[in-house]
Amino acid sequence: MSKNRQQSVKVTAWLDSPLGGNAPMLDSVLEFYMLRHMPRILETCGGSRHAGYINGGHRLIPIPIARERIGDWLIPRCSSPILPAPASEWTQRFARPMVTDHDLIAERRKINTSSGPNKSCLLPLRSRLVEKIVWFAVAETDSSKGHGLRKNGKPRGAASPLSCIKRRLKKINTIGSKASQGHGVVSRWEVELVDDDWSWFAKDAAGQVLMRPLPRGDWLPDNLLGAKVSFDRPCGPYHDKAQACEVVKPC
Repeated sequence: MSKNRQQSVKVTAWLDSPLGGNAPMLDSVLEFYMLRHMPRILETCGGSRHAGYINGGHRLIPIPIARERIGDWLIPRCSSPILPAPASEWTQRFARPMVTDHDLIAERRKINTSSGPNKSCLLPLRSRLVEKIVWFAVAETDSSKGHGLRKNGKPRGAASPLSCIKRRLKKINTIGSKASQGHGVVSRWEVELVDDDWSWFAKDAAGQVLMRPLPRGDWLPDNLLGAKVSFDRPCGPYHDKAQACEVVKPC
């Protein structure tokens, strides 16, 4: 691994409120944040390299995490989220009553309450009280490019991978579902260097422990531990199952 462009890191999100739903993948959190900057990125001199469509028809969004190609997929070098045992866990329900339109009622028009904006719902949400979420990743940056000029007029050096991922994460204030209702508030991000790369596999005396969903194939180690076969997307956007494939997932 190049020390200039890549560094193995441990990323920790310290939470100030309960986590709503499932903990997200770190690469999807960064892609969601960077998506709002894509119009400006494409306008830059090097933006054309992100204009192509890959990974099942979805645009490659630049994030400070390394990616590696396996077959038709570019897989982020980032583990699944790791959570401690929750202090408490419960199911919270969010209700949305039908919004009545007095004009429609006055006209005695039929209102569709089975679908659309007037549909009532009572949605359950898994809530967990955890103090932190941890990911292991390979942070990456392009060391060949500078970052403008310093106040004294001298050119800035290339940012380290550690500082690059820190700069992106510090602007992300919430993670998980129902952030608008106060869930998943991040009090601070902590990014630290680690000696070993645990983004895909963690070494164990009995073999290699799987750390994230990966495409199933002959390239996987023979002594793979903690894996189950499933059908899912091995990379983002994880909600789109149209281009899913057979994968192995941590269990």
